[in-house]
Amino acid sequence: MKAKYTADMSFFVEDGRLPLAVRFIDGRHPEKLFHAHKFMEVVIITSGRPLHIAGDESCEAEKGDVLVIQPGTVHGYDRTSGAGILNLIFDSDKLPVPQLDGGDFSLFGKFFPGRGESYISAKPAVHLPEEILEQIISVIRRIDEETKSIRPGSMFYAMGLFMEALSIISRAGSMQIKSEHSRFMLENALRYINKNFQKQITLSELARVSCMSERNFQRHFRQEIGQSPMQYLMGIRLRRVQEQLLTDDTEIGVIALNCGFYDSNYLCKKFRRAFRMTPSEFRRRSRKAAGREA
Repeated sequence: MKAKYTADMSFFVEDGRLPLAVRFIDGRHPEKLFHAHKFMEVVIITSGRPLHIAGDESCEAEKGDVLVIQPGTVHGYDRTSGAGILNLIFDSDKLPVPQLDGGDFSLFGKFFPGRGESYISAKPAVHLPEEILEQIISVIRRIDEETKSIRPGSMFYAMGLFMEALSIISRAGSMQIKSEHSRFMLENALRYINKNFQKQITLSELARVSCMSERNFQRHFRQEIGQSPMQYLMGIRLRRVQEQLLTDDTEIGVIALNCGFYDSNYLCKKFRRAFRMTPSEFRRRSRKAAGREA
């Protein structure tokens, strides 16, 4: 993939002005016009589902996706009909942005490659939920107004808005990474439950394999799975009971022990509460429905 042209900040900013600009493209972006920049470009998809192509990758983007294009990256778009694309353009080497604790943001190094990491990807760096998308669009429109204004302090004001915009995007990215990390750690607990459901499993065991405190583990588990860890474990056990009832003639007491229940009475109590019938009734009705009643 070869760039048809390479743009620099002079395309958008007059000499003596802040090397910062905004460009709105609404459904009129040319397709497969591969190009590069000598500046940073943060792209926010506001509508449509354009196919973003960068380097050797391609990825369909959607409303709320944020693409980060570092200087020198050859990229372009396909299927741009109806696509709304909002570009925040800046020279990361010439903007007087203090780092302070910006390094705490996972995206900071991508926005400022001279202080961080080289990054080439067609995939979104972060996805903004609707309320944050509306907020960031409003801030960037104000940046556009100030960069074009001749009012006193317009560049100073634009700079403050620029830092606000990057902070909003970066915080959204950090929250998503934290959520993804939590889901990854919860997978350890889910695997543990499915492998050891026949044993007596405690909440502290599940929290330990997830590398979380019990309180955080319970909170994240309920957020991601929609029920408590013990409810999930009980569901797994009851489904395994159903499987055994359908496939063999093992006694209910033995099935109870095989599936993590300490006796048949406890199993019957939980089974009746979940399915409004006893295990024996379930076995009989299922076999009758299948035409093989004993």
